[in-house]
Amino acid sequence: MSAITDFSKHLMLTALLTATRNLSTLKHRAVPLHNGVLIDPAIYLGADAQVFDLHVYGHNPPAVTNTEVIQWTAINNWPTITEIAILNAGSQDVLVRATLPSPYLMTAGSIFTVPINSWEIALV
Repeated sequence: MSAITDFSKHLMLTALLTATRNLSTLKHRAVPLHNGVLIDPAIYLGADAQVFDLHVYGHNPPAVTNTEVIQWTAINNWPTITEIAILNAGSQDVLVRATLPSPYLMTAGSIFTVPINSWEIALV
C-alpha cells in the first residue's frame, strides 16, 4: 500500500475548501464554542458566525490557514470560549474544531481575536 503524496493532500484540501465555502462570497464561517456546544447568538449577542478566507499553502505537508482576522465582541456576558469551529457554508456541519490552549472569558465588551495566519490545519 502506498502513502498519499503531499501533492495529493494539497489537492484534497483545496477541493474540500472549494466545496465547503460560500458560493457568492467564496469565504468560510467560524463560530465560538463552549465545551463543544455552539455559543447561541440569539442569546449571547455578538456570537454570530464570522466570515473569513482560508488558504492552502505549502507542500510538505500542505496546511490551511486563515488569511483574515476572525473577531468576536461580546455585547452581553457569554459562556467562556473553549473552542473555535469552522462550519460548512451550506449547513451547521463542523469541518474542523480547534481547542484553545486556555479558555477565554467573554464578559460584556470583551473582544476575542484570531490573528491572520494563526490557524493551521494540516494533513500529515
